[in-house]
Amino acid sequence: MALGWKVVIPLLVFYIGVLGGAVLAFQDAGLSGRSLGLALTGLNVVLAAALLFWLDRGRVIRGSAYASALASAGGAGQQSLPASPSPERGREVLEQGAVKTEE
Repeated sequence: MALGWKVVIPLLVFYIGVLGGAVLAFQDAGLSGRSLGLALTGLNVVLAAALLFWLDRGRVIRGSAYASALASAGGAGQQSLPASPSPERGREVLEQGAVKTEE
């Protein structure tokens, strides 16, 4: 429930404002019909990509090799990993040779 009130609803209000402003701006620029639809689709793709990268915060993009390297270096299971490990810790793990990189 907290996720909805603290994150989702403010994001939706922001999204509605951005989309409404974009529709007005695109119509003032003379776009209509198919070109307006394509412009709004492009805006939605950009907003979705920004949202996914913001929500990810290095959890998915770093991948499972990073998480398993942290688990093996720390001697703990993957369950006890922090939600968002610091980049410094990742460099330490790589320098210690816990992760074999293919070059």
